[in-house]
Amino acid sequence: MPTNPSRAAFLTAAAAVAALPVRAAAQAQAPIKLRLAGTAANDIIGALWAQRSGIFQRYGLDVDIISANSGAAISAAVVGGSFDIGKSSVFGLLTGHAHGVPLVLVAPAAVYQSEVPNTALVIAKDSTAKTGRDLNGKTLAVPGLGDLNSMTTSAWIDANGGDSRTVKFLELGGRAATEAIIAGRVDGAALTEPQLTDAIRTGKLRMLGYPDDAIGKRLLVTAYFCTADFAAKNQDALARFRKGVNEAVIYANS
Repeated sequence: MPTNPSRAAFLTAAAAVAALPVRAAAQAQAPIKLRLAGTAANDIIGALWAQRSGIFQRYGLDVDIISANSGAAISAAVVGGSFDIGKSSVFGLLTGHAHGVPLVLVAPAAVYQSEVPNTALVIAKDSTAKTGRDLNGKTLAVPGLGDLNSMTTSAWIDANGGDSRTVKFLELGGRAATEAIIAGRVDGAALTEPQLTDAIRTGKLRMLGYPDDAIGKRLLVTAYFCTADFAAKNQDALARFRKGVNEAVIYANS
């Protein structure tokens, strides 16, 4: 099952991808075209590796991978038919399902594991904050308002002596969030890999805690999904997609 390969592992794997043998089986028919949208985070590695190494090709697929800004935008695009498959947080997908949006899970993308966390609450290195209580009344950046990071950060603050109701959340992700902390425009941010490692490497930020731990020590964080109608009409293509992603992630994680 896809987990969370480290940034170092990903960079090493990317450098070696050109050396992988492409054992493309002869196809009696043209490869099945799939359009996939996902945010630029480490949980896209499964699909990206399968595309660039030729794994998808061996399973008779031609997959276009497009970068998008947020899970909400991806979900809207999948429902609207602009993309066949999307990658988003499971929290967002469950919220959509509860509101009657016809989405179904295709395959796991990333599993959070407490022993190898890939999401952290980051603050300025010279900040005096030590617990959730120290964040009362502060402004924190999250990739999307009301998203999984918002929920887990709130839960972590409450579990560590603070009151998340006093915290203001600002929708700001990735490098922009890092720059906002350094400039003093926000007091902290929930960051995931690879942005998390990049932020710490600036030498100006430090990690305060791991928000996902407030929810569980192991949980499915993101997943590939499609509409129920697309799933019903393309079961063979989705089965090939799952096999390709699984094979690619086993290699990347190892």
